[in-house]
Amino acid sequence: MKFTQIIPTLFSVLFLFLASCEKEIEFKGDEIKPILVVNGLVVSGDTVTVKLLQSRSKLEDSFANVVVANAKVDLYVDDEFAETLKPVKEMVYGSETPVMIGKYTSSVIGEAGKSYRLEIVADGFSPVSCETTVPEAIEISAWDTTTALNTNGYGYSGRTEFSIEFDDNGQQHNYYRLQSKSIEGQELLRYMPDGMIIHSDTILIRQQYEWVEILNPQLNEAINEADELITGTPTNQYAIFNDDSFNGKKMKLRFELGYSSYSYGYSNYDNNASFKIRDICLYSISEEYYEYLNTANLHFWLDDDFFSEPVQVFSNIKGGVGIWASASCSSFSLQEGNYPMDDKVYIEADYGYGYGY
Repeated sequence: MKFTQIIPTLFSVLFLFLASCEKEIEFKGDEIKPILVVNGLVVSGDTVTVKLLQSRSKLEDSFANVVVANAKVDLYVDDEFAETLKPVKEMVYGSETPVMIGKYTSSVIGEAGKSYRLEIVADGFSPVSCETTVPEAIEISAWDTTTALNTNGYGYSGRTEFSIEFDDNGQQHNYYRLQSKSIEGQELLRYMPDGMIIHSDTILIRQQYEWVEILNPQLNEAINEADELITGTPTNQYAIFNDDSFNGKKMKLRFELGYSSYSYGYSNYDNNASFKIRDICLYSISEEYYEYLNTANLHFWLDDDFFSEPVQVFSNIKGGVGIWASASCSSFSLQEGNYPMDDKVYIEADYGYGYGY
């Protein structure tokens, strides 16, 4: 028997052994007191907001998050008091009136180069503080698209590859995240038995975040350090990278965007009123945001692999857990199809958005 055949056989025997050895152990530890969970991202040009939740034990039966609506959240900008954030009420599924969602907002707009600190006090919790400094945006100097030909058993199809160029700041260590947010419009078409296509005046539109796959091999190496026998190699699902391999140099970043058409009757953008608008953003992100996304990616990837050591998700919240980080964006837009058109009616689709982190 070859060595490559022995390994799967041994694992099969091991799994059967483990499955037959089961013992229920009653937990007799002390009850863990809930702590504040803080989640917020200060983006240059956007208002400063934060979400507060209560931690819950892994032993709880409920998976529902408990929001913290009684907190006093003070914001300091460059160590000077700016304002106390206001709690936000919003409509949620099943409610007839707006309810507290644990979100707090301010009138302060994030600015690159400034530091933002939160001092949080809430009944039943220890005081919490956290701080982040918004990085400067790295400008995109050029961008381009190329079309590669895919071949498979169903014929030929085009695959679009994107590239952007930017100059990395060699005076500091930089962290990046690439994101694509799109608005997609789908014309409702009817196909008749004789092959005729009947066009409609109605266009369904939706917003989504598209999957970003970075094609530069060296930019995925940091994510791929945990190459596991059982779970395989983690993907760079948040499209993050640092400048270890190109510090202070001009960088050409290559990537693909993946998405799925969400209804039948889809045709190309030249023959109907369907359209797609992409806003592609190169974020300069703070170090703590990079560490949070990196460790969160590894944590979720290896969570069910009992041969791997657990990965603790990074937190910079003093007195609690979570992440308080920052980012600045440099972006460009691409549009396919015609939008808007005077003779069309645009309706927001009421089903799902793409992923968002």
